[in-house]
Amino acid sequence: MASEEDKSQKTEEPTEHKLNEERKKGNIPRSKEVNNFVMLIAVTLAVALLMPQMSVEMLNIMGSFLQDSGKMSLAGEDARFMFKEVTRSFFLMMLPFFILFIFCALAAGFGQSKFLFSVEQMKPKLSKISVIKGFGRLFSKQSFVEFLKSFFKMIVLAVIMYAILVIEADNFYSLSLVDMFGSLTYVHQMVIRLLIASIIFMAILAIIDYIFQQADFKERNKMSLYELKQEYKNTQGDPQVKGRQKQLRMERARARMMEEVPKADVVVTNPTHFAVALKYSQEEGAPKVVAKGADHVAFKIRQTAKEHDVPVLEDPPLARALYKDCELDSFIPVQLYEAVAQVIRYVMDIKNGMNREFKGSGYKEEQIDKEA
Repeated sequence: MASEEDKSQKTEEPTEHKLNEERKKGNIPRSKEVNNFVMLIAVTLAVALLMPQMSVEMLNIMGSFLQDSGKMSLAGEDARFMFKEVTRSFFLMMLPFFILFIFCALAAGFGQSKFLFSVEQMKPKLSKISVIKGFGRLFSKQSFVEFLKSFFKMIVLAVIMYAILVIEADNFYSLSLVDMFGSLTYVHQMVIRLLIASIIFMAILAIIDYIFQQADFKERNKMSLYELKQEYKNTQGDPQVKGRQKQLRMERARARMMEEVPKADVVVTNPTHFAVALKYSQEEGAPKVVAKGADHVAFKIRQTAKEHDVPVLEDPPLARALYKDCELDSFIPVQLYEAVAQVIRYVMDIKNGMNREFKGSGYKEEQIDKEA
């Protein structure tokens, strides 16, 4: 009951991380029909390219032994020599078949696994030798599908073979009129036609089965919302922890920014919504924004500036422009040079003992709209 509930909760598509983890364990979608299709191609190539030569060599071996049959004894050295020659000839003839089959089997396996090698599948597991779990796998949905697929495949291949034999039935009677090489040539061609027809069917079956195995693999690895959240925490970090870390970084950055306010030459305000602290040095050649903020942060900047006798000037249009267009710890843009120069000039006059009223920088709202 619990497993059914767990399965019903797995409604989300598996993530790439989940699929990669399964791949590392050696769990990948594999289609047996793709392997069968590749091996059938190998058989067809072997029959088409190697069988004629193999048939000729077999006939030559048989002919040589029949020719010398009166001179050879079936006991002693003659028997051993005959056995060695037949074995050696048979092995040399079959060697290309073995090489071709091994190559195709490796190509099919590594092609589906994308050259995956995992030791996880080699590790002994109790579930593999458990009788109960063995029966479970034997009567599982996947086993039933494999049974239906094998049954359907045998029926179709039998029909293909029967159809070709029926078509070629009239030609069988004429085989008695040709020599052995002619009969072998005909049988060879008929076998190739049978194999090609089987390849066409197996190609269709392999494509369907490959698509099914891919879809079934994703279905078996679906995830619940809880698993998605846990994976996100493990790979990206806990959102609450990340939020707290972000908050701490902001607080530290704000603390460093507030440390620069006492070093500023002037703070331009909105007067309450925005505050931007500027610092000017002749070496750098242009004023730099050392602190800026809105609402509560703006209040803290004004408060810190007053505590350290940094001039605080109200110029709403310029304050808004500085807050909007200037990055922290960067020089002001060229379009604000003239307005900020008026502010810096007023501050310098105050420091030099000139007591005059600040009448604003002259930066207008129309300029903000025009530049925007």
